[in-house]
Amino acid sequence: MAKKTLDYQLLHYGIRSADLPLIEQICKENGISIDWLKEDVLKVYNDQRTEKAQSKDAGLTEKDVMKILKKAIKF
Repeated sequence: MAKKTLDYQLLHYGIRSADLPLIEQICKENGISIDWLKEDVLKVYNDQRTEKAQSKDAGLTEKDVMKILKKAIKF
């Protein structure tokens, strides 16, 4: 049986490591910084989603997601 390890990308950004190459390729093709996407969008989204889940809230609303994206775009 293979030893299971924690997926750092999933814990930190909310995306599986296996999905990262595809996301990086899409960013590259569209002139988007993968570091910006991971740190200012995915990480913020994942942190807030996790916080909401821990507070037993229903999760992020569309309005919450729009706030995250608008704040990230201002950087």
